[in-house]
Amino acid sequence: MVLDSSRSWFAVTPTVGGRAAVLTFRGVIDLATERAAVEAVQDAVSALPPPDVVVVDLTPVSHFSVKGIYLLRAVADTCARRGLRLRVVVDPDSITAVALRIGGPTDVPIFDTVEAATRAD
Repeated sequence: MVLDSSRSWFAVTPTVGGRAAVLTFRGVIDLATERAAVEAVQDAVSALPPPDVVVVDLTPVSHFSVKGIYLLRAVADTCARRGLRLRVVVDPDSITAVALRIGGPTDVPIFDTVEAATRAD
């Protein structure tokens, strides 16, 4: 899914393999792109049977606003209702990682790589 408006560019690429769905986000997660991001995640999550894993890879994201934190909370709630485990991947030195440490969901594990997130129990 790609959203391109005059202010924001956003794309999510789903990759499903084994017991994990990896959703790689690129571009900007803000007010203009939040709805598209939520829809992309919910489409991917609805296709998975429990107790599978949903990995949200935010490493390519160029801008992560407070709407991104709201997005992750909504995704965490959706995954919990469906019996899915959510994991987030961010570059530990990025502004996205700082935002998640300050205001992100505390019940969602954060990893440095997709590989680590998909291997973890």
